[in-house]
Amino acid sequence: LQHLPSSQFIVSILIKPSRLLLFNKNLTASLFSPSWFATNSRISKFCSYNQVMTDNISKATSTTNPAIQTVINDVVKSPEDKHSYRALVLSNGIRVMLVSDSEADRSAASLCVLAGSINEPKSWQGLAHFCEHMLFLGTEKYPVEDSYSNFINEHGGMNNAYTAEDHTCYFFDIAPKHLAEALDRFSQFFLCPLFTPSATEREVQHTLANPEHDYGDHFFTGSLETLLPDSSKAGELREQLLKFHAEEYSANRLHLAVLGCESLDELQSMVVSTFASVPNKNLPVRRWDKHPYDGSECGVKVYAVTIKDVRTLQLVFPMPELRYHYKGAPDRYLSHLIGHEAPGSILAYLKRKGWSNALSAGCGGGSLGYDFFKVSLDLTEEGARREDAVIATLFRYIDMLRREGPQEWIYNEERDLEYMSFRFRDKSQPIDLTERLSAKMLYYPQRDALAAKVVLSEYMPDKITELLNLMTPDRCKVYIGSQSVKDKCTRTEPYYGVQYGVEKFSPELLAACRGDYQQLATADSFWPNGELPDSELHLPSPNPFIPTDFSLKSATDQHRDSPPPASAGPLILRSDRRGRLWHRLDYDYALPKACYTIELISPCAYTDSYAAVCSNLYFQLLSDALNALTYDAELAGLNYRIDPTENGAVLHCSGYNDKLPVLLNSVLQKMTKPDFNPVRFASLYDHMERSLKNFKLEQPYQHCSFHMNLICKTLVWTPDDQLDALANVTLDSVLQFSRQMQSRLYTETLVYGNVAATEAEPIADSVLASLTATPVPRSEIARARDFLLPAGTHHLYRSVHSHHKDSACAVYFQIESDAAGGFDAKIRSRVLCRLLGQVVQESYFDSLRTKQQLGYLVGVRTSAGVNTDGLIFFVQSDRHPVYLEERIDAFIDSIADDLKSMPDEQFQSHVAALNSVITEKPKKMTARNQLYFEEIRRGTLCFDRKERLSACLTKITKDDLLQHVNTWLSKDSKQRRRLSLHVVSEETHGGIKDADYANYTGVNIPSVQEFQRRLLLGPLPAPAAPESRSCFEECSFQLWEGRYFGLSVNGGCHCGTMLLISPSVDKSKCSTICLDSPLEFCGGVNAMLVFEIKTLPRLPARVIGCFMQTNNQRVFNFEEKLSCQFFMSHARCATYCLRVKRTQMFGLINRSYCYCGNSFVSTLARLPFSLCYHPCTNYDLDLCGGEHAMLVLELFQIRV
Repeated sequence: LQHLPSSQFIVSILIKPSRLLLFNKNLTASLFSPSWFATNSRISKFCSYNQVMTDNISKATSTTNPAIQTVINDVVKSPEDKHSYRALVLSNGIRVMLVSDSEADRSAASLCVLAGSINEPKSWQGLAHFCEHMLFLGTEKYPVEDSYSNFINEHGGMNNAYTAEDHTCYFFDIAPKHLAEALDRFSQFFLCPLFTPSATEREVQHTLANPEHDYGDHFFTGSLETLLPDSSKAGELREQLLKFHAEEYSANRLHLAVLGCESLDELQSMVVSTFASVPNKNLPVRRWDKHPYDGSECGVKVYAVTIKDVRTLQLVFPMPELRYHYKGAPDRYLSHLIGHEAPGSILAYLKRKGWSNALSAGCGGGSLGYDFFKVSLDLTEEGARREDAVIATLFRYIDMLRREGPQEWIYNEERDLEYMSFRFRDKSQPIDLTERLSAKMLYYPQRDALAAKVVLSEYMPDKITELLNLMTPDRCKVYIGSQSVKDKCTRTEPYYGVQYGVEKFSPELLAACRGDYQQLATADSFWPNGELPDSELHLPSPNPFIPTDFSLKSATDQHRDSPPPASAGPLILRSDRRGRLWHRLDYDYALPKACYTIELISPCAYTDSYAAVCSNLYFQLLSDALNALTYDAELAGLNYRIDPTENGAVLHCSGYNDKLPVLLNSVLQKMTKPDFNPVRFASLYDHMERSLKNFKLEQPYQHCSFHMNLICKTLVWTPDDQLDALANVTLDSVLQFSRQMQSRLYTETLVYGNVAATEAEPIADSVLASLTATPVPRSEIARARDFLLPAGTHHLYRSVHSHHKDSACAVYFQIESDAAGGFDAKIRSRVLCRLLGQVVQESYFDSLRTKQQLGYLVGVRTSAGVNTDGLIFFVQSDRHPVYLEERIDAFIDSIADDLKSMPDEQFQSHVAALNSVITEKPKKMTARNQLYFEEIRRGTLCFDRKERLSACLTKITKDDLLQHVNTWLSKDSKQRRRLSLHVVSEETHGGIKDADYANYTGVNIPSVQEFQRRLLLGPLPAPAAPESRSCFEECSFQLWEGRYFGLSVNGGCHCGTMLLISPSVDKSKCSTICLDSPLEFCGGVNAMLVFEIKTLPRLPARVIGCFMQTNNQRVFNFEEKLSCQFFMSHARCATYCLRVKRTQMFGLINRSYCYCGNSFVSTLARLPFSLCYHPCTNYDLDLCGGEHAMLVLELFQIRV
């Protein structure tokens, strides 16, 4: 409207999609044709934005409801989408999308306001963000602060919000039956917020280009300095909040999406009753036709000194607004090619040169009237030194795209892939779907909210060419972030204190970007040996991974009359010495997709920090080497990843089942025949080294979490441990480690999805055929365990943070279930722990953050160990951790009384809320696959865990929870196991000072290793039903020598060193099938099937290090030696040291010699781990040190 003559206004009368009637004040009509609009860019842009209304009315259904202006029932959706959709425009202007899902176990809503940080006055920077926070703190109808958040939490939901440049979005999910009331509370944000003076002053403590453009010179986040530099202005701040809400929040700027299990008519009634009364102030939609990057701002490099050791480079091109072209998405064509990773791409070239590890490209960050195209790179050290060559290479690729011109076959391929993804898209979480819909309605017609920029129908070669012509060096800004650019940064940014500098493109760089190489002094100044990039840059080849078979298997393919329930889990198709094959045909998602999950279990993986580093580097190298091949697979909807674990690695492959075997075979082939580029090894080595060093810069509360895991779990290595090990790693040592790891393997394979059982076995066969490894018993695998904190104790671990003003405190309570109660006791312990977290989390947040204002990061979370449960209370603040712990204690001390006084109705609402979370079904096939495989990997095999947890939860009473609190949290309890973790800021508190702990009662932990030596190890997770392998493994760990284990249905697993009676029961009474193998029996009721253990298991021990041992340099203070030239192993040495010499530490040297000891000499000479990596005499499954190099291990005690 602001672009029209002042004598005219729009009445929003739309005749048909291409013609718009304009009336002036005296109602003299002027009819403009489409061609006239095409020649008037300002009017054209305005009408393009309002094409939303055009499309709505052209497809609208008439309505007699006076609260509704428009109804659209033909929202474009996938043929496979089972949801029902309806779009509305309420009479007050709110645009609404309703989503009905009769099977929904969560309801959700999201509302985006077309007003963000760019709308706030420059004199109140951060006001939009602050307004977002304040809306949660009370309305006229619901004045109690946090009543909205409390209601959502008490009914099993979550809520959040974010403020962007041009919009603000609020969203929540909740148990379905409470959607109506949640919407009523939600709508009050936009009707009558309070913005109380007390909340305003308190909340502000923690909320927080072209300089003439609203986008430029703007601090969107805001801070205390920009909003409330002194408390005397609190009243003025509140007035500005009220003014901002009044002038920027209006019904005609609101875009609401709601998902529920109700019918569309019922959802429509809910929305009308709650949102129809939001006032429409007829606020104009703001646009910015002038781009914030005009010509004078481009052609420069902007340097910034980073806190973390990273090296980033981003090229930013100013672009016109492209949202109107969503049916052709010309920018997607460019991001597809510039961001490609196959041979001929920018990234493939930069990786080969060792200059970059990652690249991404695409439009984003703009608003109405302008946009940006961004190319972001992660540079290596060499790439940072050759930043100009990296920049020039990108422009040479863009120049190649101009010469080649738009290729319709590339557009068609991308169009088909996008539609395939749209058609077979996995079901989204309700909160994610509503958030996405409300945001897309800001810019696209409601009818196309699901399909915009995904379902492509218009090939736009001219627009692609136009965009390419805008991507020139003189229209580009380059942002470079690194710690090595300090000498180029002479300015300081005022809000965060970032050092930065600006430098114009040099003439030589401009010449290289244009390909005018004659203007360069020498080509070597940009490219090593003068090797120009042009010949290596070309368009990608057609994608070979595009699937063609989308047919679905049915229950008849499994010879079943009806599908089994999801809780039945997968079945074992094969179990032998090499591993197990699990399978389940999908009956729930009805998609032509599948998941292959393969765990490669090796006894030498993760035994120490050196093995951990080698394992991580090897799988990073493998993924990197596969990248050029698998990028096409990723574009075609096939995904893979390899996760190193303490047992080896887990290979995940998922996507369309038609081409998934091709992807798996490609990965396996590269694993067995690795051909790694030394340049890439150097880049990934550098990346890992920097990542480990950057740990010290993580948030203080994250340090608390890491230290808790370090103390309470085995097989956790500190970043310093890994850095020490990394110093001795080479490409040859990584390859040697990979060969050793793959020489002996046990595999767990799960095939789940649109794959019949007859197709699953060849998949497992291909894995075993590719990895020609010697089988290894599972008993030799070092599985992670919990360290059990001593009962009735309170310990403290302290550390210093040298790079953050905040400190952090976390209080952890370790909870162990009653071993005598078996698996049901474990389920009950987990339920009680989660219910307690559900009950206290909102009141804890309200007390410590909202009322006491201790910090922005405040929370309670449950923590599941290997076989323990736990509850963690944490705060990050500028206050000292001792004070923070006092406030945490005050809250914990009040829990019991609060529970006693809690009304039964409120307690039951918490139970119902948690139950809705527990019983929520996985929305994606990959998520359900993950649940299945986690049960297999942990050995619990409790595929009906959700049903068990839910059944147990419904029986829990308030007295049960109160007893749980008194047992595990009460300071008077003799069973309480408490660990406090303090991270003290060096900058704010000067580090750890004894005076600050003068009155502290917890026992300090000076050394983690010394502390762990006194702790028991927890048992391994027990299976939900009898399982022969888990029982064998547990008994083997306890005995270390050949003895017995027994199984019975009602008694579970038993271990013993001798038989007291002779067999007295007929074997037919011991014929219950084992859960882990249909080919084995696991006893019966009151009947135990007994086995004898004859193979040596893996010891419950950890590697301490590799040390020098000579006649003049000993390792142990008082040592005893056992030598055996014929046979040596860890088990033999450990048994001798523990049972004969009564020592827990033992060392092996020169392949045949065993030493025992309980303490080290004062001056140890540590050696690289590689010097101890020599197999034992006649037992090459264990390592026994080297010449003058002793491998030292320490045994753990185990809780039975």
